[in-house]
Amino acid sequence: YLADGRETGDAGCGDPLATVLSFDLPDTPFQVAMFSPVTGLHSPWIDFSGGTRCRLETPVFKHDLVVHLRQRK
Repeated sequence: YLADGRETGDAGCGDPLATVLSFDLPDTPFQVAMFSPVTGLHSPWIDFSGGTRCRLETPVFKHDLVVHLRQRK
């Protein structure tokens, strides 16, 4: 779960943002999808390879973003 830490009244509050996540995972196939609590939209699941130093670019979002990662069966 990613949350924009800017509060009402802070510069840039509500402006769109994006980021790149970096993390280590077991070396196995995964799937990832994103969900915006603001819009209610859910992305399709896409294949994602695990391993050391995985990088995942988020789409542009406002306020919060749920990143859902699951091991591919």
